[in-house]
Amino acid sequence: MARLRRDGQALTLEMLDYDWMRRSARRGALPRRHWALDERETLLLTMPTADLRAWLARHLEGEGPFAPPVRFERKAERALDRDPSA
Repeated sequence: MARLRRDGQALTLEMLDYDWMRRSARRGALPRRHWALDERETLLLTMPTADLRAWLARHLEGEGPFAPPVRFERKAERALDRDPSA
């Protein structure tokens, strides 16, 4: 799961921080009926999408549910780089 943001020619990607989600589940921040952990600590979320979005939105402050962002910027296309036969 990730959050994407576009700003002009830039794209910012923030992946869901799995460790943060697992810690949140263990400390009771996630409703118990909406998650399970197996013996390998794999977190299974069963929360409806709208509820999960609302829950994530309430936890965006401080050490939130998303890892640090990665930013991608589109390079300007140069005329010499284009293949004329394409």
